[in-house]
Amino acid sequence: MFVHADEVVKAVLIGLVFASLVTWTVGLAKTVEIVFAKRRVRSALHVFATVQSIVEGSEGSPDVTATSSASKSTPLPSAK
Repeated sequence: MFVHADEVVKAVLIGLVFASLVTWTVGLAKTVEIVFAKRRVRSALHVFATVQSIVEGSEGSPDVTATSSASKSTPLPSAK
C-alpha cells in the first residue's frame, strides 16, 4: 500500500512516523527525569524528617553553605 501511494501521501506518512518517534522520545526522557526528581525529593524529605534542627539538616548542602558563609562575611548595614 505504501509503495503504490502518491508522493504527497508518502511524505505525510514519513512525517507522521518522525513526529511519533520524537513524541515518544520526549515522553520517555521526561518520565526518566520525573523518576529521578521523585527520588531526590523522597531523599530530602527523609533528611528533613530525621533532623533535629535546620542547621543540622542544611549541613553538606552546597546552596545553604554558600549562602550562610556569604551572610557571615558580609556585615549588614546599620539602621539609622
